[in-house]
Amino acid sequence: MESAEEQKSPIADWIYPPEGVEELSLWDSLHDARLIRARLDPVERTLQLDFDIRHVREFHHFSEDTRFILRFLGVNSVRVTNRTEFLDTSAGFQDFAEKVEAEGATTDTFEADLLKAPGSVALRLYLNVNDGSYPEVIVRAERLAILLSSGRELALEEFLQLGEAFWEERSRKRRERGTQSGLDGK
Repeated sequence: MESAEEQKSPIADWIYPPEGVEELSLWDSLHDARLIRARLDPVERTLQLDFDIRHVREFHHFSEDTRFILRFLGVNSVRVTNRTEFLDTSAGFQDFAEKVEAEGATTDTFEADLLKAPGSVALRLYLNVNDGSYPEVIVRAERLAILLSSGRELALEEFLQLGEAFWEERSRKRRERGTQSGLDGK
């Protein structure tokens, strides 16, 4: 049974997002990230998604083996859709996880958004798998922790700033090259 506080708090969900839910784009940090592992533990109600974000890793001089981990705690649901196929069972998620980790597989992120509400988060990932499929993964959970593979926890804002710094520097360098080559329109 839900407490009175839980009944008042909006639940972050992509299908029917309630008023007062904050939507954040994770594009700056997760665009072109390679999803290398997906682990769901239905008993513990946790989901862990391990990413290699090469451009962010190299820009910030993290070691080559550094992984960025999104760990969902208190998982309420995980939905994976692939075109018209709907996989809402743990077996369906397991098939997806095995595809992610298969030898020779590449699963790149091309869009990622997060909904935040008190005591609730929802993540929506659009992925590109090298087998020609484009799964969408939606996760609803009570909490999201972002960690480096070293164990260091990152605040959401810190994680977003890592990606923003990379893209801002890239844009600055492009503007400089345009100015130096006389392409700035002056």
